[in-house]
Amino acid sequence: MRDLTKGNIYKTFLVFALPLVFSGVLSQMYGIVDSVIAGQYLGEVGLAATGVSAPFITFISSFIWGYSSGVSISAGRLFGAKDYGRLKNMVLTQCCIIVAASLLLGGLSILLHKPIFRLIQVDAAIWEESFRYFAVYMAGFFLIVMNVVFIHLSSALGASMVPFVLSLVSGLLNVAGNILSVAVLDMGVLGISLATVVSAAVTFLAYVVYFIREFRKLPTEEKARISFADCKWVLSFSLPTSLQQATMYFATMALSPMVNALGPSATASYTVTNRIFEFNSTVFYNSSRALGSYVPQCIGAKKYTSIKKGFWVACCNLCFFCFRFLLPPCCFPSR
Repeated sequence: MRDLTKGNIYKTFLVFALPLVFSGVLSQMYGIVDSVIAGQYLGEVGLAATGVSAPFITFISSFIWGYSSGVSISAGRLFGAKDYGRLKNMVLTQCCIIVAASLLLGGLSILLHKPIFRLIQVDAAIWEESFRYFAVYMAGFFLIVMNVVFIHLSSALGASMVPFVLSLVSGLLNVAGNILSVAVLDMGVLGISLATVVSAAVTFLAYVVYFIREFRKLPTEEKARISFADCKWVLSFSLPTSLQQATMYFATMALSPMVNALGPSATASYTVTNRIFEFNSTVFYNSSRALGSYVPQCIGAKKYTSIKKGFWVACCNLCFFCFRFLLPPCCFPSR
């Protein structure tokens, strides 16, 4: 974990943002590989079955993603203020709340899959395969979303290399699992969802070990305990960011029933298009996390005058990363 308010700001932002951007790019590339494997080995129906519920999954995930962004703001402020005992309690409490909420969402989604599938207009030809994928994915939903939560917390505490390394490991496990389960064991869409959940479980355990080890190094004798004292304060950040994320992804979910009603071919095409969009947007999102981690630490450390300079440095970083990754797709869309 690293204090981002110290040292050369230009070097800090670049060194901090690079691993975050590449971890996001790697994650999206592995998602594209998943689609390629599904399309090559399972055909149009298999690709559609793995993508038909994606807008709904992304929509409910966005509540957790947004909430964890607010939690990371709180963590950054406490870390900047060097209030380590309170930091450990807050992180433990909020992680328990998020796990409980995601388990509830996953369980309800499986129980209510029929009305959900009717809502998003799942075609009868892919209904059974879609449910197999959906059920396994939602059973491991808490593992998948907690990895995003841990990425937010790691970056808030100035550790960007950890998400990069674990994203690389998780992605390689996911791709290897897909190839093994689909190409070798012929498990179909069930194999794709199992590979995703298993790789998420391995990464989840690695993050838990990492945070336990790093929190023990903090200069405080106080042990982490569940405390709801800061919940109202955390909610003041988390509620707006959660609603913001959900609003953004609601449009994609609202459009999906119209696409799915056109049949599996349209669903498969929409899945591929969303993968490309997510790949490009992750560059912007992850490069901006440098500023999102820097500002809370500055506020916690009461270094308010550094925020303005950090904003302009972050804008330069953002332009560099966006032009670097977005220019090729714009110039060579057919490739």
